[in-house]
Amino acid sequence: MAADYVGNMSRHELESLVESVVDRRMRMRTRPYRQHSDRPLGEIIQEMQGILIKRQPGDPSVVEMLREDRDR
Repeated sequence: MAADYVGNMSRHELESLVESVVDRRMRMRTRPYRQHSDRPLGEIIQEMQGILIKRQPGDPSVVEMLREDRDR
């Protein structure tokens, strides 16, 4: 088995090689999305948006709450 050398590759050739290897490996690991529910995805997203906690005027910001926790 002959060794593959990359020392004489241009930067563009090396970037292309790395990109193709990463792309191939990602395709091997990635599985297509399969929905596990009979409900339409749009309905699920609408429900999730409906239960989000909405910040009221005058409520402390996330940064302010983190600072309060840190100062305790």
